[in-house]
Amino acid sequence: MSKSFNALLVGNLEMRGLLDPAQKPLFTEWAEDARADISLDDMLHMASGLDLPEIYQPGTAVTSMLFTSHDSTEVGLGVELVAAPGTRYQYSSGSCNVLSQIIQDKVSGSFLHSIHNLHT
Repeated sequence: MSKSFNALLVGNLEMRGLLDPAQKPLFTEWAEDARADISLDDMLHMASGLDLPEIYQPGTAVTSMLFTSHDSTEVGLGVELVAAPGTRYQYSSGSCNVLSQIIQDKVSGSFLHSIHNLHT
């Protein structure tokens, strides 16, 4: 359900001019390597190319996100590419977590900006 909710939020933010599906790079951590080519659209279509398969075994990124990490986004930001962005579909809760961070960053900034405007 979070994947559908993320898509609705991204659509709303796009409609308000706060997000662009073609936006690249998505994170400063990705700006200097091949992950700079991952677009918001790639993330929404589960075609980021990131090494985040749904394999629930000890030591995989998804189990680290769920069971050992204090910050699931940090795990997702640290994985490498295994396919060119936009070329391979891979169902991925990890990609959903990374996408949630993008939404949170935009909503937090917009929310904080609107609160500031109420007080000025």
